[in-house]
Amino acid sequence: MFRNSKSRMEAISDGVFAVVLTIMVLDIKAPMANISDYEIQRLMMQLLSYLISFGVVAQYWVLHQELFTTLKTTTFKIMVANIYYLCPICLIPFATTWLSSSFISSESAIGFAILMFIVNVSQLWLFIWSLSRIVMMAKG
Repeated sequence: MFRNSKSRMEAISDGVFAVVLTIMVLDIKAPMANISDYEIQRLMMQLLSYLISFGVVAQYWVLHQELFTTLKTTTFKIMVANIYYLCPICLIPFATTWLSSSFISSESAIGFAILMFIVNVSQLWLFIWSLSRIVMMAKG
């Protein structure tokens, strides 16, 4: 009944994206009364990191939706590729927290960049499998 269900794959994907987008904001702590310049600077770094990460994750979600709008059915390979794509997406809140809590140190910036590379490679893998399915469906 649910074998290689496209709708279930889209549902879990949407759920993962929604949780990731929500979790990132939870690390931003509201300042207390009599806030110092240091605390303002720290809050601004947290907000900037959050906004950048939110935009990046939202862009990945939009591209994911565009791809699966054109795909009529799915395969086991596409479902596995999708899961492996979602895995590094789930690490973005961690990388965002690391980036904002270290005032954008070189280590956290490199870690964030490596994670984005991994997300992009897994997205490419997902797109290749999905587009090959779309081409096969068009041929026949």
